[in-house]
Amino acid sequence: MKKKDRICWLFRRLVRGYGWLNLLVAVGYMLAVSCNGLGWNTLYFARQSCMLGFFTLGAGWIALSGGIDLCFMAQAALSTVLAAVLYREGMPTALMVAAVVLFNLAVGAARGWLIEKLQIPAIILTLALATIFSNLSAPDQMLILEISTYRYYLQFTLSMLVLLLLCAAGVQLYLHGTWWGKYTLALRENAEAVRRCGVNTKLISTVVYGLASILFAFGTLMMLFVAPYGSSSRNSSYLYQVLAAVGLGGGFTRRGSVPETPRLLAGAISMTMVEQLLLYFGLTHYRLIVEGAVILAVFFAQINENTRHNG
Repeated sequence: MKKKDRICWLFRRLVRGYGWLNLLVAVGYMLAVSCNGLGWNTLYFARQSCMLGFFTLGAGWIALSGGIDLCFMAQAALSTVLAAVLYREGMPTALMVAAVVLFNLAVGAARGWLIEKLQIPAIILTLALATIFSNLSAPDQMLILEISTYRYYLQFTLSMLVLLLLCAAGVQLYLHGTWWGKYTLALRENAEAVRRCGVNTKLISTVVYGLASILFAFGTLMMLFVAPYGSSSRNSSYLYQVLAAVGLGGGFTRRGSVPETPRLLAGAISMTMVEQLLLYFGLTHYRLIVEGAVILAVFFAQINENTRHNG
């Protein structure tokens, strides 16, 4: 194969695997960095991508099972309030971290069980829960400055990056190395057929939502230890950013030449780039519009892909 042909083959593979939107964002971001006006900060970019990566990996895992979760950021915000209350009551940091993880695990598992048990559309139940979680506590900030990791910023970020990669490997192993994972992917294709086969879909949904919520807990802890305060309205806009990242990462599509978790992490990186580009060009007040446009573009791209595939 000639060098030119190899380059074309590689480019087509990248487009099929990661999507033209991800590549477009990456090219635009690199052009902005090359102009020396973006203010590139490696550690800041790594922290933002890592934090968004945990939420994207969790939400993408749920999307790959055929569900959708609209309350994970409200759940995360409520768990920061829980952390602040427990810490102010004198609970050691390690126990407070364990309480945040267990809280997210329990709430997520219960959500997954209810969706299958009651056959409630996930979008309805999670939207209702998001409203409830957001109003269970006052939106006032509860500062807990003692737990800040500012002095260990580099070590903390690198540790969480390693944890994110381990979690991504674990999710990929679950999806393709276990029967539960195969049933999880089958639920997205034809949930009713899976149920008719006698598969315990309540258990699968409970496991997926519960384990995904542990990933949400890790993202929450990153937020908490970098900016230590609790609030029931904290980072609510992250919901749309994460959904856009899941879309860019192929969480809502049914095909891809690249494994699921690398695509989801690529989506998180792309949305981190988008956020920094908006900040660079002074367009942060258009953030929600851009995130909504990205979600729509992903769905239109999927429809076009399905049309070409079926045609």
